Amino acid sequence: SKETWQAAVERRKENKRMAKRNTRHNYLLRALATCGECGASVGTQAIKSRGHFYKYYRCNAAKKSGAYVHDCDTKMFRADKVDAVIWQWVKEFMSNPAVMREGIAAYKEQQGDAARPIREQLTVTERLIAEQQQQLERLLDLYLSGGMMQDMLLDRKQRIEKRIAALEKEQTHLSEQLDAVGLNESQLADLITLAERVGERLDLADNDFETQRGVIEALGVRGKLVTVDGLQYVDLSCHFESGQLLDVSQITNSRGPRTAFCRRR
Repeated sequence: SKETWQAAVERRKENKRMAKRNTRHNYLLRALATCGECGASVGTQAIKSRGHFYKYYRCNAAKKSGAYVHDCDTKMFRADKVDAVIWQWVKEFMSNPAVMREGIAAYKEQQGDAARPIREQLTVTERLIAEQQQQLERLLDLYLSGGMMQDMLLDRKQRIEKRIAALEKEQTHLSEQLDAVGLNESQLADLITLAERVGERLDLADNDFETQRGVIEALGVRGKLVTVDGLQYVDLSCHFESGQLLDVSQITNSRGPRTAFCRRR
């Protein structure tokens, strides 16, 4: 089941209080990004230079670890630059409830289209289960009235119960597919309420990674790291928006080690 934004934030804060973090550095897109060059997942890497750590997103296929059949030569992306443009986009999106409502309306329409064939198949499966259960009841009535031998009853009963079990398994599978299609009405309402309440107060989360990551997770943000004509972009999408190509190269954060950022392997 999917968490509300508030629950996601509280869960992450509780995890931080109760256990040591497995990583020393924070990345908004950890496990949420893919490489625009080869399609592989994107990992993270911190490089120490002159006493400072500089964080990067790096295509996992570029690590030449044997996990991929190809070696990607895409450049690493400065994580602080990527995270800065993502968070700025999130703030602008969340600060405009009207835009968010339009996105949610479009999302619900898309999810309805995606869920329709699953829901129709689920209806058919439920009808077939009911029909098989009725056959089983009629079979038992026939036996009790003396119109069927016990051996014949057991054979037919086993066959019907086997069909019912298979249909119920299919019913469970379809229900899980339906649940996975997207956010439910309650979760969508939570996001609308969040957008209305937060507004410009998202600025307060500029230095709160746990809150930022909670918002990222609630919105279903995903990123694809893309290089075009030597410039770096993040192709951003979430539950309600897609195709947001943000220019990472224009961010003027403090520079890390040049060779780590620019060198092609």
